[in-house]
Amino acid sequence: MATIQQVDMLVVSLVDSLNNLQLIYGGVSAIGIAIGFLMLNTGTISTKNTKTMLRVSLIENMICAFGMWVLGYRISMDSIGGLIGTGLDFDFFHSVPDDSCIKFIILFACAQFTSAITTGALAERTYVDT
Repeated sequence: MATIQQVDMLVVSLVDSLNNLQLIYGGVSAIGIAIGFLMLNTGTISTKNTKTMLRVSLIENMICAFGMWVLGYRISMDSIGGLIGTGLDFDFFHSVPDDSCIKFIILFACAQFTSAITTGALAERTYVDT
């Protein structure tokens, strides 16, 4: 027969597992949305610019991940109080804590599909003289 403490521990473990599963599903869904926007973007531009759009999207994703790791995560999660907080740790070689990795993935996925929307809005509508 299980004791009340064992049942409580089992319920807490189950709730934590379901929360993690929901966060992972949200992150995967957000990345799927970004892939959908990329397909929409490449479908609305001319054929000669398709490879360029795919390259821009790949570079944009790398910049977005690096930016979230260096600055975005630190501002949104390392704050102690106030608007941004006073507990900012701007050590670039400080990794994301293990217990917050799923939150980082969610934040990156949201930032990534937001940048995919803006890139699509600018595709073949702007010109940069290089």
